[in-house]
Amino acid sequence: MAFQKFRHSNIKGEKGSDWNIEIWKDGHSGSSTEFDMQGEGFEVTWNGQGGTRNREFIASSCTINMFIQNSVDETFTYDTLNSGFQTYYIRIYRGAVDSNHTNLWWYGWVQPSFDVVENSPFPYVYKLIATDSYGYFNKLKPQFFASEQDKQSDISTITGSLISPLLSTVTNPKLNIGGSTANNLNPAPDNYDFFRSSANWWRNGDTYNVSENVLSKYYVSPGAYAGRTELDEEGNVTNQLDSLEYKLQDVFNGSLRLFNLVGYLAEGKYNFIQPNNLVSFNGNQNITGYINSFKQSGGGGAGSINNFTTALTIDQSNNVILGGSSITFEPPLESVRRKFTQSESSFSVDSGTNIESNAIIPGLVGVNSGLYSFNFNVHNTIKVLKSDFIFSTNCGVFSNTFLTTCDLTIKLTDGSNNYYLQEVTNSDTLVWTQNNSSALSINIKRGYQASSLTNPVNTDLLVPFPGVENSGEFQTIYNSLANYVGGGGGGSFPCKRLPDQTISGNKHSVFRTVLRFNCLVQTPPITGDISIITSTSIDYNERNISGLNTITQVNDPTPVSNKSIVEEIIFTPFEQNNTTSAGSSVVYTANQTTTTAIESLDLGESAIGQTDVNTLYSVKYLDAPLYPPATTGFTRGDSTDFLNILQLGLKEYLDLQTKPLEILQADIQSASISPLSFIKYSINNNSSFKYYSFLGGTFKAQSEIMSGEWFNVQESTTIINNDPTTSAEFGLNPVSNNISSLGSSITKINQLLQNNYNLNVLGILNASLPSNTATTRINIGANVNGKYYSGQKLFLSYPDGSNKLELTCSATNNNVSYVEINSTTPSRDYPINSLILVNTADLTNVITGSGGGVHQVVHLHRYNTIKQVLLKVKQVLSMMKVIIDLQSLL
Repeated sequence: MAFQKFRHSNIKGEKGSDWNIEIWKDGHSGSSTEFDMQGEGFEVTWNGQGGTRNREFIASSCTINMFIQNSVDETFTYDTLNSGFQTYYIRIYRGAVDSNHTNLWWYGWVQPSFDVVENSPFPYVYKLIATDSYGYFNKLKPQFFASEQDKQSDISTITGSLISPLLSTVTNPKLNIGGSTANNLNPAPDNYDFFRSSANWWRNGDTYNVSENVLSKYYVSPGAYAGRTELDEEGNVTNQLDSLEYKLQDVFNGSLRLFNLVGYLAEGKYNFIQPNNLVSFNGNQNITGYINSFKQSGGGGAGSINNFTTALTIDQSNNVILGGSSITFEPPLESVRRKFTQSESSFSVDSGTNIESNAIIPGLVGVNSGLYSFNFNVHNTIKVLKSDFIFSTNCGVFSNTFLTTCDLTIKLTDGSNNYYLQEVTNSDTLVWTQNNSSALSINIKRGYQASSLTNPVNTDLLVPFPGVENSGEFQTIYNSLANYVGGGGGGSFPCKRLPDQTISGNKHSVFRTVLRFNCLVQTPPITGDISIITSTSIDYNERNISGLNTITQVNDPTPVSNKSIVEEIIFTPFEQNNTTSAGSSVVYTANQTTTTAIESLDLGESAIGQTDVNTLYSVKYLDAPLYPPATTGFTRGDSTDFLNILQLGLKEYLDLQTKPLEILQADIQSASISPLSFIKYSINNNSSFKYYSFLGGTFKAQSEIMSGEWFNVQESTTIINNDPTTSAEFGLNPVSNNISSLGSSITKINQLLQNNYNLNVLGILNASLPSNTATTRINIGANVNGKYYSGQKLFLSYPDGSNKLELTCSATNNNVSYVEINSTTPSRDYPINSLILVNTADLTNVITGSGGGVHQVVHLHRYNTIKQVLLKVKQVLSMMKVIIDLQSLL
């Protein structure tokens, strides 16, 4: 497969341009023959996809008015129709054709399905049509991930997600626009930088640098555009076809939408530009149409700098607006909105599932998807033949004389690397520990003398009711040892000897144990499947029923039945920030107050946003070797006003539409006009200029006239970014609830949340802390609330808890009015009344002992538990109130 120039032509423009048109054919090996054109020669039309208000890609098509004069021309005509797709392509140069393709202006595949042939003998005009292929996106076959692992692990830069569908490929259906290195396989020449991008959004935590391509700094997962994965309790995908299938167009358009980019083919490049770049640059009005961009020929790298200016001044000499132009207006927008449906990276195990010696795979988690809470509640029941016991005289086993041991193995694997949950001394957080050679387990013990153990899952730190050990009182039994029905002391929790059972004529002793704990789980280090399995056994001890309290060991019979039945196993995101962590739909809105308006525009739904619940659906950045979610916000240029990325997109979209949208409809004749042209126009021919950006139109080659529409670029400074609205998922009938009491309840919950939040404050700054100044001590207005320890992680935040900066304590202190830290240089000013907060996710450095370390850990765990419960209740009550309000309107 190789392409070679097959036909060529030339036409002179009225403003002096020398247009060279080439038609290339696959498999051609001869010379090129000239053809003639009629009328304007060729026309290129750009149609604004999505309408005036909501553009993503302005697709283009070229029509060549080919003059068919003989059988050679006619044979070519029918060959373009019969050869099928991607046999011919067109290249158009505005000027000479050189080896660097300096003057390449437009190119695209010939689309025979749109061609028209006159039903008459030659000579006649044949309209040969080529397009930039964007319209064929939705006709491409779907792409498929090989597996769920591939779906979770596939990741690309924003640049990569945009350029990849345009590249040449053999194995997968793509548009094949550029990227070839030999044989001219694409409309874009070999090794030609056909892709150009310009964006200026920066993550909070990255350094603004005009020499760096931001679209190659941030990442997305194409898997976000496949169907949502649904698993059964055994980890089997129940919607495998949908969950592994996606369309390139969705990925392409999704990245345009996420970074507020508009794409179009112009002046030899596929350009992807944020419209707001034309408003200002480095804080100044962009009167030259300066574009800070990067170009490349393939791959997902950063490319090379390609800065240029686009201003075209209407001077009625070289650049002329012809008679008959007009200016129309569309109403301003009052607000815009966008929906983001987050997907929880969570799972649960169905109640009643037996996990004893039977590994189940309940779900899959994403790498670095944040802190999780883990609720484990399993009831183990072991039956043994009663005759297999070897008891002393008048002795038996009772609820408080046996010790149950459960080795719980929770494994995270991607097929190559295996991680296991393990305990950390005096911490309420389990951590992932890698071991590819052997499995690691958590050792749970309940019952006789279990309270003497110190590992967290066997202490009050993680174990709610019913605790780890039965009461030690002794009681008489209800019947006899020969036919045990109950009694003997110790109560029923966590261990209980159940009444004897007779099965097939054989007496069985039955022992039940509640295995329960609640904890936090460290963020996953890899994307992979979670599996859970238990291995449970009992050590039996006997006690004489005649009043002697001596407890001695007895033999351990082999179980005839051993089941660990799930009551509740839930693995859910721990954080409760609605805009980054809630597993629900979030609607972002922005409104303006510059101009009175009533129209609101829905910009649809975004598959990717800003979330730490499931990184598959989050924009990400590189923190080698990981790609954590970018949850700290983005801003334009070097501004310090950081917003959620979807909120920033709404703000910038509305920035350009706060006044009546002024649209210039005109015929502009120029040797330099193109969709990239930033029209600088003074209607009265004085120094008062307005600036217009391209919406769509048609260019005619011979007359060099662009008949189109341009909108006036003007920016507002009064955009209001509203708090996002979260839609929780629950089912309640709110009709009978009293609306005033609901409002009161929500108010009280807000107060409780604030009170509990205050418990996490170690101290409050009594003076501001300047930026760019190293410090090793932070002074506070009073003695610290409690004690901090060397190596402990804290947060410094604004008074409202935002803009957190992690600190590390350099000493251990209490009853002091300062916090000693490792040298830290804040990147922003922290005002008076800023907060020193405990980092509740870092409890491994809290010292234990008589100083109260364990108490502090327990306190923080209980605080987090209370906070989760209160936030859930608040969410439910808020939704009930909204529903009742709506019903009152019906």
